[in-house]
Amino acid sequence: MKNKKVTVSLVSLWVIIAIVIVPFYVMFVGAFKDNAALQLVPPDLNPFQNMLLSNGTYVFQNSGIFHWLLNSFIISAGIALITVFISATAGYAFAKKRFRGSTILFAVVITTMILPKQVLLVPNYMVAMKLHLTDQLIGVILTSVAPPFGIFLCRQFMQSIPTELIEAADVDGCSEIGKFIKIILPLSLPVLGALVHEVHSFGSVLDARLLSTLSRSTSELLRTL
Repeated sequence: MKNKKVTVSLVSLWVIIAIVIVPFYVMFVGAFKDNAALQLVPPDLNPFQNMLLSNGTYVFQNSGIFHWLLNSFIISAGIALITVFISATAGYAFAKKRFRGSTILFAVVITTMILPKQVLLVPNYMVAMKLHLTDQLIGVILTSVAPPFGIFLCRQFMQSIPTELIEAADVDGCSEIGKFIKIILPLSLPVLGALVHEVHSFGSVLDARLLSTLSRSTSELLRTL
C-alpha cells in the first residue's frame, strides 16, 4: 500500500512538472521555427531540426526590445518605490499617530479597496491626459501608485511594533524622521517586501500594462514588454 501511494505521488508530481514545463518548451522552440512548421498538425517542435536563428536576429535588429525592456524596468521600479514610500509613511501615521479625523480617513482608504482596479483605468487615463502626462512613462507611474491595500497592510503591521521603542527614541531626542528611518523602516522590512511582491503580482502588472497602452497613444518608444 505504501509503495502504491509513493508511485501515485511520483506520477502526479511528473504530471504537474510536465504541465509547467511544456508551455515554456513550446514557447522557446517555437521562437526558432517558421510559420509553416508551427502550423503543422502536430506542430514541429523538434529542437534539432529546422531551427532558424535568424528569428532571434530579426527581433534584436528590427525592434526596440531592449528599449522596451528598459521602459518596463523604469515603470516597475518607479511604481514599487513610490508605492512603498507612500504606504509606509501613511501606514506609520495611521498606526502610531493620533490626529483629528484619522479614523474617518482610514475608513475612506479601506472603502476604496472595494473598487476593482479595472474601474480606475479610464479615470487614471483622464487624469494623466489633463496633466499632459500621456505619452510619458511618468504618467503611467504616477497613476499606478499608492494602493489602499499597501496603506492598510503597513498600518496593520506597524501597529504591532512596540510603542515603547518610539517613546525611548523621544527621550533620546530623536527626530520624527529619525524614528521612522532608524526604527520603523528596519522593523517593517518583511511587510515592505510583501508589498513589493503584491505590486508586481499578475493583476497589478496587467493593470500597469493596460494603462501604459492607453497612455502611449503615439510614441513607439514608450512600449513595454
